[in-house]
Amino acid sequence: MKFSCKDMEKHLIDFVYDEPIDPVLKESISGHMKECRACLERVESYRSIKDTASGLRVDFEPHIWELHKKGIKEKIEREEAAKKRKQWNPFSFLMTPGFAAAALSVMILAGVGIYYKKDKTLKTENRAMIEKLEILENMEILERLEFYSEMSEIIGKS
Repeated sequence: MKFSCKDMEKHLIDFVYDEPIDPVLKESISGHMKECRACLERVESYRSIKDTASGLRVDFEPHIWELHKKGIKEKIEREEAAKKRKQWNPFSFLMTPGFAAAALSVMILAGVGIYYKKDKTLKTENRAMIEKLEILENMEILERLEFYSEMSEIIGKS
């Protein structure tokens, strides 16, 4: 039976505390620890904690030790669950600072683009309005000239 580090974590506590486990499983764990330095160090760490706690000569009731083992197992399960949540979240990139910076940049560029487009449109409309005003002014001047021309003809005939 070939073991991965992840498979090991599920059985380490029982292995360290010499709980009754399947002999094939026990042999697989031992074989894995010969190949994997990280798991060996974890087991040694657990054994060190167990030995230190055993050396304290405190007589805890058996249910206290069971609670201790249960707490360690629960912690391992929580860590595994947290790893799974991180691995399988397809939207986790949304929570990264890089994505926030990119989104902010896109919003700024869009705002600048909209402002530029509005500004360009307003300038075009202003130019068209100025041209119309100039035409109206020129028409008014022509009408006055015509009026004065007519007046001078009337005055000149009299």
